[in-house]
Amino acid sequence: VHDIAVTLYPVIIIIASLLLTRRAFLVMMAVMLVSVGAVILAEMSGWLHPVAPPLATGVDFVILSIILILAAITVRYLADSLISNLQRAQRNERALEISHAQLQHEAARLEILVEIDRAILNAQTLDSIALAVLKRLRLLIPARYAALLLFDFPHKRHEVFMIKTDHGVEILREWQPPEYFEIMEPLRRGQAHVVSDLLALPQRTPMEEQMRSEGTRSYVDAPLLAQGELIGALSFEAVEPGAY
Repeated sequence: VHDIAVTLYPVIIIIASLLLTRRAFLVMMAVMLVSVGAVILAEMSGWLHPVAPPLATGVDFVILSIILILAAITVRYLADSLISNLQRAQRNERALEISHAQLQHEAARLEILVEIDRAILNAQTLDSIALAVLKRLRLLIPARYAALLLFDFPHKRHEVFMIKTDHGVEILREWQPPEYFEIMEPLRRGQAHVVSDLLALPQRTPMEEQMRSEGTRSYVDAPLLAQGELIGALSFEAVEPGAY
C-alpha cells in the first residue's frame, strides 16, 4: 500500500463517480476497501512481500480507508451536483424550445384571427364572409372538409358552405335537407360535439356512416349561437383518428 500505484485510487473514484449510479458506486467503494484490506492483511501475514519497506500495518489501513471514504464522499457530491446542473440545463433548454414553439404558434394563430377579422370587414356578401372565414380557419384547424352550416328551421333546410381538400381546394355552397346534418344533443346545449374515432363508436348515425365510407376517422361540430339560439355549426373532418 506504500506503492505509488495507490495514487490511482482517487482517479478511479473520480471516473466511477461520473459514470456509475450511486448503488454501483457504493459497491465499487466496498470492493476497493476490501481489496486494500486484503493487501494489508497479506503484507502483515507475510503472504505478500512489498518491494519497498516499511510493511503495512492496521493503522495504514485505517488512514487509507478514511482518506478514500472522504475522497469518495466529496467527489460523489461534486459529481451529483454537476450531473444535476447538466440535467437542469437540459430541462431549461427543452422548456425554452417548447415556449418558443408555443409563442410562434400563438403568433400565427393571432395573425390568422386578424386576417379573419379583416376578411369579414372587407367582405360584401354572406357567401364571401363564410368562405373567407372557412379558408382561414383551415389554417388553424387542419381538415379534409371544413363546413359552415346555417340552419333554416322554418323552411326545414340547411345552407352549407364547404371547402373540400381531398383533391385540391373545392368551394361549395348549397342547400341541403335537414337529414343532411344530424344535430347532436351537445350542439343543442351549446357544446361542441367531438368524435375522436368513428371506428370506435358502438353505433353510428347514417351521417357518420357516410363520413366513414368517405375516409373520415374523426370530426368536430361546434355550435353557432345567436342570443342563445342555435343558428348553425362549424364542422371539421379529418382522416386521422384523434385529430380533435
